[in-house]
Amino acid sequence: MMSKTTVEELEAIRDYEKRKAKTSDNEVASILEHHIEEEIEHAVMNFEWFRRHFNLWTNLMDEWMFSTKEIHINASYLEILNRLINNLYVIEEIVKGAPTSAFDFARHIVIHLEYLRRTRPMWAKMITEFIDSDTPITEYEV
Repeated sequence: MMSKTTVEELEAIRDYEKRKAKTSDNEVASILEHHIEEEIEHAVMNFEWFRRHFNLWTNLMDEWMFSTKEIHINASYLEILNRLINNLYVIEEIVKGAPTSAFDFARHIVIHLEYLRRTRPMWAKMITEFIDSDTPITEYEV
């Protein structure tokens, strides 16, 4: 359920980004930017939920998030969002019983999240606020 919810948040981010890129109206762009920020916040909260409930996510996030490990990703922002979405779809199938390991897909997601933290200020803000926080997720001010 949470992976599907996270996919929906990432799809919303991607769609708002596409709309923002197409508009020449600054007011519309500003409104879309606000929507993007809220969706990023929701997605990051979901990833923190994964970290708190699954050892795989905990271990990978402990290893990669806020690290200085070298990351090379040659993709546009929209391509990165699509990769996150596609990897979450695969993890959803694994949870349903597909015969493969979730490790590689989760690892790619976490590495891409760390890349977004390093390269996109809005992602950095949300990841810094929510990931590995002691605050109960239900008490976040949204």
